[in-house]
Amino acid sequence: MARNSTRKKKARPRKVLHPSYPNPTIREAVCEIHFQHSEKKPWLPSLPGDLFKRLQDDFPHMEPLMNLGIQFEVGPQGLGQRVMPPSPRARFIHTSGTWMVHLAQGQLTINQMKPYPGWESFRSQVVRTWSEAAGVIKPGRILRIGLRYINQIPLGGPAETMGGWLRETGLIPRGLLDSGPDPFSRVQVVPEPGHRQIVMVGTQGTGEPGADRHLFLDVDVIIENSLPPTSKSVESRIEKLHDEIWKVFSEAKGEKLEAYLNREGGPE
Repeated sequence: MARNSTRKKKARPRKVLHPSYPNPTIREAVCEIHFQHSEKKPWLPSLPGDLFKRLQDDFPHMEPLMNLGIQFEVGPQGLGQRVMPPSPRARFIHTSGTWMVHLAQGQLTINQMKPYPGWESFRSQVVRTWSEAAGVIKPGRILRIGLRYINQIPLGGPAETMGGWLRETGLIPRGLLDSGPDPFSRVQVVPEPGHRQIVMVGTQGTGEPGADRHLFLDVDVIIENSLPPTSKSVESRIEKLHDEIWKVFSEAKGEKLEAYLNREGGPE
């Protein structure tokens, strides 16, 4: 009798859409998750301590902090501002010193400082941290997720412009690239309600002899809508946000930046 044989399908290798460069320009990557506390589990000052117990093997340092908020109001006298009562938050610092987590009422933030470990690693960090935090906080819904990448690129003297490093795009104006000292641009677009893309470009430093001067490219993408508070929701959303940020960056990088990113051995 003939035997039925089945062949196992070979797993397809995952397509790398976002290459890792030997000389990355990312100074900081940030993921910010805003959530709604559930009625059964409201915000308590003890929650940061509860989260620390879960994270302390990898995050042995916890720092209590205070947020001082300012609320803008429009009244009979025009635009005014009111200082809000300080709200507690906590910062957890990873053993590497380059990865931090902030927890405040209704907000969890994950910061990855340089050296950037690549998207696969950062995405895993965000999802894992949210999973641990959600196990403590028991949030009702996710309300907003933002992903932000801040790139820092070394420039020469005060005469060097951004042209060559960056290209004109729908979010980076031509005039900025040819501008003299201290250019700055902030462009915000709303592709659809609850969805923002914010791109800031400028220079830092004076360009004086011996002083550092940098170009910064800051891309921030935010989506505001209600999601279930699951790790799967976070992962799928940040994948979408990262795709958008990569598109902005890849369209903006000029030949000089491409060469710098691919330089072996780091910056000269």
